[in-house]
Amino acid sequence: PSLIAIIAISEGIRRTSAPSEPQPAKMLLLIMSSEIKRLDDIAKMVTLLSIPTFLFLHFGIVAPYGKHSSNPSSSSAASWSFGPLINAKLAWLLFESPNLFWVAWSFLHRDGDMFGIANAALLSMFTMHYLNRSILYPLRMSSSSRPVPLAIAISGFSYCAVNGYLQGQTLCRGVSYPDDYLRS
Repeated sequence: PSLIAIIAISEGIRRTSAPSEPQPAKMLLLIMSSEIKRLDDIAKMVTLLSIPTFLFLHFGIVAPYGKHSSNPSSSSAASWSFGPLINAKLAWLLFESPNLFWVAWSFLHRDGDMFGIANAALLSMFTMHYLNRSILYPLRMSSSSRPVPLAIAISGFSYCAVNGYLQGQTLCRGVSYPDDYLRS
């Protein structure tokens, strides 16, 4: 049997006749519910990881970023413990851009049956927000902006990659908001 048939059997879909593939409607429901469960599991993981991250950054170390960074001309041990410094404009572009990648990918692979006006409006707002954060804001930054340690840029990139995936997939394939959702 195919992998989908094995999944269907393990999820409790019973065959009513001779061995054959499960009905397509039931399979689509099964695939969609497993995708929603995966998105939910990732969201729970991010939420759980936020607690130790907050405690570590609030009570443990002060990440050398923004007002907490040292003078850009000095090479303090705190800055170098977070890796080499990179241009602030480039850092912003790099660590915010995964959101735009996932929005584009999710939109191109959207489920047309569930992607309605409300989903399109929410995805558009998310996209405009991250167009501003990843492209417009770095262009408006002062040329004297302090460089960003590589580890901070990688952390931002990692978070934005997960966030962009969750937002894009939820709005394009996971949850269908009713059209009147925009009026509530």
